[in-house]
Amino acid sequence: MTDSIFEEFKKRHPTFPLPTRDESRDGLIRTVTEISERLLPYAAPRVGIAREDLEKRFKRARLVFSSDVNGYVCSRDNWQTFEVLLNRGLMMFYHKMVKVFVGGNIGIGKGESHAIEKPLEFSRAISTCKALMEAFWEDRLEDQGGFWFAEFGETQMCMTAALVHCCECFTLAHEWGHAVIRLSNGKLVELATAKKLVEGFLSSISGLSAEERGRWLEYWTEEIAADLIGLHLSLELPDMHPFDNCANYKQWIYGGAEIALILIAMLEAYHDKIHHGPKMTLVRSHPPGLLRLKAIRLSPERSTFSDDLRFGQRCGAFAKKVLAECGPISEDSSFVPMMPRKRGRFKLFAASR
Repeated sequence: MTDSIFEEFKKRHPTFPLPTRDESRDGLIRTVTEISERLLPYAAPRVGIAREDLEKRFKRARLVFSSDVNGYVCSRDNWQTFEVLLNRGLMMFYHKMVKVFVGGNIGIGKGESHAIEKPLEFSRAISTCKALMEAFWEDRLEDQGGFWFAEFGETQMCMTAALVHCCECFTLAHEWGHAVIRLSNGKLVELATAKKLVEGFLSSISGLSAEERGRWLEYWTEEIAADLIGLHLSLELPDMHPFDNCANYKQWIYGGAEIALILIAMLEAYHDKIHHGPKMTLVRSHPPGLLRLKAIRLSPERSTFSDDLRFGQRCGAFAKKVLAECGPISEDSSFVPMMPRKRGRFKLFAASR
């Protein structure tokens, strides 16, 4: 099922060279530009305009440094034109953390005692995750080390590259979701779905004033709708690198969407525990990462996928273990763990802890 992914990746990256800072930055810019070019034809019909018209209105996608986890879509001429801004720090966080997730959590073989590729030590994953989260919030992620590809098996390296690409794709598609909402004047089924979900969540929180509830309802409804639209746009993309001729490439893309939201939830949870303790804080324009995760897990596309490549669930179980080691975590902050499943001639397994 995934042999073509691995063979293509090996051809393009035979020695996995470590890029310089400039190469890393330029590579990210090329990546977000290429993904935007692929998403645009599928966004145009959701807006209700011709592809050529949307191409004229879309200026560019660019990377910026930001003090939070979010990207933005902005316009200075009342949406006659717009551009997408992505947080470069978050993109780097994906690259480093997906490597830790795969290297520290997934082995290849018939079980731990007969592994072809074994997970690295979980204690290292804990310390590395903590260091990366701290570095993100302290704006020094670029200099923070992580796991090295030299320690990985071939399949682990290829899985990392594919899942990082999927995280990037969903994150950019989310911002395109905002563009669709703005340009279509809000007449979208995803807005109604998101509003119902957010209303249910806010109703469970006591002590909110009507003004606070209305403010978060408005902000969070758009964010979750952008997630749902972005997920749909991502899954609309045709078979593409690094998934050339892979029958299940949509399932990888969906897994990357879940992983992206789980990693954002990890950053939020770690930040709040350090700065606010166990008390929940409603200070963000974006809803909690776990609410966003719940929303895309309710999407109808998910039910069409088999269980064997549910990377998001496995990453959720891993994230919960990591955060538990970093300090107390609320029992209701469930990432929904998953039991190991067979995948073709391999078996993915989580290392025993």
